[in-house]
Amino acid sequence: MEGTNSAHLLSSGASDAALEGDDELNRMDRALAAAVRNLADVQEVLASFYAGSRDSSQRGSRILPELLTVPEVCHLLGYRKTKVYELMKSGLLPFVVHTETGHRRIEYRAVQQFVKKLRGPFRKRKAS
Repeated sequence: MEGTNSAHLLSSGASDAALEGDDELNRMDRALAAAVRNLADVQEVLASFYAGSRDSSQRGSRILPELLTVPEVCHLLGYRKTKVYELMKSGLLPFVVHTETGHRRIEYRAVQQFVKKLRGPFRKRKAS
């Protein structure tokens, strides 16, 4: 009888570890799904901006300015300010400093190029 109880306890411990692993996988799946949604949102915004900028070039107005503030970039990318500042510091998101105010501004084209780099590996896939 004692052997049966200890075997049951051991298998119970193994199933707990398996459940923890499943929880970790579920968390990773949710995080990846959120990242995909954010990238899809960025793609949608960029596509609408690009379509709008072609239309607006004929009218002489733009939807977004050439230089974006950090909060505007945060909104476009779905990132927090600290992440955008990290990208700027690492050189992945080039910026300019406004001489009068000292505020940092990011060119819209730089945001587009950054998103293209993020999507890069996915574009290279070929249909089978």
